[in-house]
Amino acid sequence: MYDTNLSHFKTVLRPLLCLMFFSAMMGCTLSASLEESLSDIGTETTPLNKKNFFTAPTDKSIQDYFVHGDIHGAKTFGSKMFLYGAIWGIGGYVADAAKYSPVTNEFAENPVRGEFFGKVGPKVFSGQANEDLGAYVISSYDLKTGIKVDLIQVNGPVYKAKIYKGQIYLLGAFSTVNGSARNNFAIVNTETGIVSNTNISLVYTSPYYSIADLDVSDDYIAIAADLVSVNGTNIMGKVTLIKQQDGTVSSPNITGFKNSASYFRMAFYKTYLFVSALDTSNYPRLVRLDLTTMTSAAAVTAELAVSNNSYDEIQHLVIAEDLLVVAGRFTRLGADTVSGIFSLNANTLAVQDSLNLNKGDLQKISIYDDGTSLIYAPKPYSNGRMIDIYRLSKTDLSVEHTYSVTDSSGRRDVYSVFSEGDEIYLQGRFVLGSKVTEKLGMLGYDLESGKVLDWQAPEIQADWISAWAFDGDWVYMAGLIHEINGTEADGLVAFNLRTAEKKILEVSVSGDLIHTMAILDNVLYLSGSDMLPIKLNLETGEEQALDFAGRVFHANKDHLIVWGDVGLPDETVNTDLAVLDKNGGLVMAVDDSLNIWEDSAFLGDENTFYTFVADDWWQFNLTTGTHTKIVYDRGEFGFPLTTYDGKMLGFRGSDVSTLNVFNTQGQVERTLNLQTVGHIVE
Repeated sequence: MYDTNLSHFKTVLRPLLCLMFFSAMMGCTLSASLEESLSDIGTETTPLNKKNFFTAPTDKSIQDYFVHGDIHGAKTFGSKMFLYGAIWGIGGYVADAAKYSPVTNEFAENPVRGEFFGKVGPKVFSGQANEDLGAYVISSYDLKTGIKVDLIQVNGPVYKAKIYKGQIYLLGAFSTVNGSARNNFAIVNTETGIVSNTNISLVYTSPYYSIADLDVSDDYIAIAADLVSVNGTNIMGKVTLIKQQDGTVSSPNITGFKNSASYFRMAFYKTYLFVSALDTSNYPRLVRLDLTTMTSAAAVTAELAVSNNSYDEIQHLVIAEDLLVVAGRFTRLGADTVSGIFSLNANTLAVQDSLNLNKGDLQKISIYDDGTSLIYAPKPYSNGRMIDIYRLSKTDLSVEHTYSVTDSSGRRDVYSVFSEGDEIYLQGRFVLGSKVTEKLGMLGYDLESGKVLDWQAPEIQADWISAWAFDGDWVYMAGLIHEINGTEADGLVAFNLRTAEKKILEVSVSGDLIHTMAILDNVLYLSGSDMLPIKLNLETGEEQALDFAGRVFHANKDHLIVWGDVGLPDETVNTDLAVLDKNGGLVMAVDDSLNIWEDSAFLGDENTFYTFVADDWWQFNLTTGTHTKIVYDRGEFGFPLTTYDGKMLGFRGSDVSTLNVFNTQGQVERTLNLQTVGHIVE
């Protein structure tokens, strides 16, 4: 996902003390080539400071580097590329299954793949599509012995499954199960894989339908879905009950719910069935059905009071002895603040306990009953780089233990969680590693070898950094910078890429007001939204005011490029892009009708400048003054950062974005083994 809301990043990252960078510095300075001066910097498969970096899995096929944080831009010097931004780590790996040990605080590979359907003793049941077999396969995996058994083959997807007394009940869209004809529902023995003779035929609404939930008791099977009929019996509501003894089908008349099956959740308790969904006002509602009457007329109703602007939902109903545990996306229960979980007395419906973890708005909840406690994994909508998983007491929902699982993906998610002994098993989409790096802000990468440079950025203590500029071996940075490599700083610093030498620079403005910098002929040009543009002579330290202004400065070895809402001494010149020589003379001005100041731009090489407007790229020749519109295949083309060997270089993707070399049509020509699992900021 590409995010252009810079104030959002500033708000999020400042409390975390992560480096914050504005997109205004995307194309700082490209002067003397670093190819010769950086030629002795080596490349390795892991960075130099190995103790600070994630440990990758032993699988040799995993060769990608994952950049954690927000990439704001890049500079190439020959085959060397430096990425800069709010980068706080590199390494780790993207996983859809992992095993976490609270004892060692480390992760290992989770052998259980696919969708988690349940667990009996050490055996875990999960399902996933098998392209080679052309079937959906449900397997059992013994966590103690490591024995995996492919138990069931289904010719269509399974959406819900429930394990009950040695049988696994399957609800989906299929017509055969282990070779036996079944119409969207089946019961299979968990040890032998034998399909039960009980044949329940489901017909869904057409063309669209939702399958929400499935629960089983000694007496009934309960299905929440958009159904037309079950075994020939017409279904009027969203909840269907099927008697285990004789297959009698009934559809309780539950009024007051929104006509959408996807929000329904159910749980059996004694002779009752708890049902939750959204009411007609989009508020969560919970009812208890008395199964001895087979109607909702005698049901006791509990209402969840939520704010008028809330569209919360109950996602899980869990019976824990005589308690009903309710988990989901809500923040209020009557006058009390809760963060997604509370418990009721299942007999009286009196509220027993609730939990407020101060997680803010929640998006998705995962919960698992391990027999002695509840494993609870709430997912916040935003903020933070951690997934916190809690072990809760079943009696009063008190937190027995908190597991902080490092995760840095843009859209982190845990689809399911379960446990075996002390170990926590996760399935979802996240980036895992045992260590987090120190703040980097910058990393080097070799485009030829495809390996990270054996190079460590300096230690920068800063709330945020607003501007960058490159000059030969030197990198200049401005922002709310407090310290560099242990030396106190006041907003404007520089360091050498090769020697780690540092400079503390002084100017008349606060460093956090500087939003763009460029260096031309040993002069540092500075500008920002709340300051008058100035230039600083790097030899003498003399500071002077500029008689022109611009949103972003760039420079090559001969020219200063001023970009975005440009103000020049000659007021008759109206431009959004101006090229000036070393003496400040105007070489080229581009008409402002292109509105190029609104979006990103970068200096591709000494003579070529690129700007991006809406869906169009413009290429400017700084020698001739001509500009050309470039049409790219937007279906292939991602977010460009710079150029390399005459080709566009950039990322494409959403949650995990991959670095690619694009041809002149914007199609992926080559993929490099560098990926970002944060955001790419325009």
